Amino acid sequence: MTLERTTANENRKHSGFVLTAVTLIAILGLYAAYRYNYLLFHILAELFAIIIACGIFMVAWNSRRFIENHYLLFVGIAYLFVGGVDLTHTLTYEGMNVLLGLDANTPTQLWIAARYLESATLFVGTFMVHRHIRPGLVAFVYGGITALLLLFILYWHVFPVCFLEDSIGLTPFKIYSEYIISLILVIGGIRVYRLRSLFDSAVLRWLLASFILTITSELTFTTYVGVYDLSNMAGHLLKIASFFCIYKSVIVTGLSKPYDLMFRDLMQSKKVLQDSEARFKLLSDTAGRLLAAKKPRTIVNDLCRLVMRHLDCHVCFNFLIDDETGRLRLNTWIGVSSNETEKFERYENGTAICHAVAQSRQPIVEEDILNTPGARTELVASYGVQAYCCHPLIVEDKLIGTLSFGTRTRKYFKEDELEVMRIVTDQVALAIQRVKVQEALRNVNIELEEKVKSRTATLAELVDSLEAEIELRKAAERNLSIANQTLTVRAAQLRFLAGELTMAEQRERKRLSQVLHDGLQQCLAVAKLQLNGLIDRVEDKDVKESMTETEKVIFESIEISRSLSAQLSPPVLYEGGLLAGLEWLKRWMRDKHGLKIIIESEFTPQLPEDVKILVFESIRELLFNIVKHANVDNAYISITENREHDNRIVVSDRGIGFDPDSVDRADGCNRGFGLLSIRERIHLIGGKFEIDSSPKTGSRFTIVIPHDIIMEESDTEVAASNGTTATGEQKTAEKKMIRVLIVDDHSLFRDGITRVVDKEADMSVVGQACDGNEAIVLSKRLAPDVILMDISMPGLNGIEATKRIHNESPHIRIIALSMHEDEDQAQSMLDAGAISYKNKDCHGAALIEAIRNSCLSSHRMDCAT
Repeated sequence: MTLERTTANENRKHSGFVLTAVTLIAILGLYAAYRYNYLLFHILAELFAIIIACGIFMVAWNSRRFIENHYLLFVGIAYLFVGGVDLTHTLTYEGMNVLLGLDANTPTQLWIAARYLESATLFVGTFMVHRHIRPGLVAFVYGGITALLLLFILYWHVFPVCFLEDSIGLTPFKIYSEYIISLILVIGGIRVYRLRSLFDSAVLRWLLASFILTITSELTFTTYVGVYDLSNMAGHLLKIASFFCIYKSVIVTGLSKPYDLMFRDLMQSKKVLQDSEARFKLLSDTAGRLLAAKKPRTIVNDLCRLVMRHLDCHVCFNFLIDDETGRLRLNTWIGVSSNETEKFERYENGTAICHAVAQSRQPIVEEDILNTPGARTELVASYGVQAYCCHPLIVEDKLIGTLSFGTRTRKYFKEDELEVMRIVTDQVALAIQRVKVQEALRNVNIELEEKVKSRTATLAELVDSLEAEIELRKAAERNLSIANQTLTVRAAQLRFLAGELTMAEQRERKRLSQVLHDGLQQCLAVAKLQLNGLIDRVEDKDVKESMTETEKVIFESIEISRSLSAQLSPPVLYEGGLLAGLEWLKRWMRDKHGLKIIIESEFTPQLPEDVKILVFESIRELLFNIVKHANVDNAYISITENREHDNRIVVSDRGIGFDPDSVDRADGCNRGFGLLSIRERIHLIGGKFEIDSSPKTGSRFTIVIPHDIIMEESDTEVAASNGTTATGEQKTAEKKMIRVLIVDDHSLFRDGITRVVDKEADMSVVGQACDGNEAIVLSKRLAPDVILMDISMPGLNGIEATKRIHNESPHIRIIALSMHEDEDQAQSMLDAGAISYKNKDCHGAALIEAIRNSCLSSHRMDCAT
């Protein structure tokens, strides 16, 4: 390899020596020709230039398919036509006698035309370096321009006069044209120098030398008077020297270094690949550093120093959003001293670039800052920054800060540099967010550990206190099957979770409903009854009207309280079961929302109270969703039992439907119970919740309750009665009166009814019972004629107590009482054996009349009339 290099260098030196010797001999020969005959000198000089022009054209045209830099191709095509004009100039030169009838002005005009064409070509060609040109079109355009120039000079004679033999010689147009041509060449040379990175260094030197010699030649041609004088000869020699430089830069360099010219863009592409590889390595290294970093400040410092070296940047600023104040806070900086950072306190009003980026959440690039001052670039300009780019740090659409880079040596950033900044900014944002999340997790873990320690200590104390009891139970636990024990615990846990989730709200609803029912409604009902009795006895008209108005107010209060109580916790659900509750819900949805519901049931489901409430609330929530979203007026509820005796409850509609996959996304499924909440709670009790829907096809929701959690509600054993009994004498004495037994769990109401009934001469209250079990016992002991039976009572309710009393003593007339106006409850009482149904807020006279009418029935002929 060393020997080959030495031989190549020696050959290159030898070739250069030979070329230099030949050049000197040629120059001496031209000078001798000038001394011998100027016309011969002129012909040789012009032919040399013409041959060079043609040589440039041939090299450019034959390599046009491989040249990516179109400067050579454009100039080479144009030089063919420049040589053509020079050839015409040579043929018309004085003394050639080729074209007769022409004076010295014509070749001078052709000379100026050729120089204009040449200088314009060298200048315009600098704009064709990266452009894709069409060689045929360029040749056609230059052919047209050349033809027009020749016609202007030789045929139409409209080209400005350049030389006058009989007066001043060179005309002002010719002299000024040489200056203009020189100026064009100066601008073209500056353009070539600015594009120096696109040329080989040797080619660049020869091209610039050619520009300088051509300009000098043009200036020389502004001084001669005759076409044969010395300045004319000097101009031609300088032109030959300039063409020699073009020869060196294009012909020799193009032939001896073809690969350097034809594949220079390939080397540029290789450089781009190398830059891309370096950029990829930079981004890979930064990604690794980000994963290892534990502090936001360390992240930005280590990462941004690498990026700054790669992008030739000198300053870097990172701001983070303060979690407490919500304002930007300087996290770290590179390239300025700590004292300089105090300037940022004056830009808290949002005029700085970082504040503008935070407000717009869009990157901002400021370039040529020192020449384009502005309010928001004032701060970075004070650090000598010429180009500055700031990006927002955004994670999951949340702004966490900004990151910016600036350079003092360049006015502009490249697109690939801005892309690197953007990628690095995204990486920094993710890393900072990751660190914050990890810090939050660490705090949560610490808090959880403290709670675990506290709970552990509490549990340890509890375990110590229960050790004795545990020892006593161990013997019994060993007798249990491991499988049964696991299943029992699991079932209890699931039931507890589902029950707690469902019953938490229902307990409060029921408590409020009971407060309204047991307290407010009872008091209002008693007040209304007593007020009824007083109205009939008051004779003052004004007082009676006032009392009547008061009675209406009490009635309206009872109605409001009754409606609110029913909405909070419909008593029919607890007393009549799920099917009765759905019938109430059917009427309520029709009255409140205009939704017509069709219920089809193959049987009456018997469910535990917590499961019953969960299913009821789930169905109510599904119906609410139909009202809000399905855009229909009808809904359907179907209750069936499958082969495994599982209860299947289907709620369906024929509305607009929806995408079931949206249930698993946070896009609106968390309203009220919500479909997701219904599914999770049904799953927790061991059931299934199925959704079948698609847009425009309606929706179908299926709740499956497994057979193993379905349980029959057992009857409560009859409690021992502590009611009042009557002696035989009392029974005999009361035989002639209507004997009334009052059954209600509210003593205040019982006492109020007792006072109303006892005022009647033919009626007597023989006993009071506080629940259904006690009513059954007293009905046997006291044998009343009429029982006023409340429906909603703890323990055994009024419906079941009525059924048992009627079966054992069908002659006893039972009148149902309730605070609720519920058709299902009324019908249930009538089906159980009651003869009528009265609201507790009815008029006292109406209640007395109902008692008397009940004794007029054919079933009780022995009642007093």
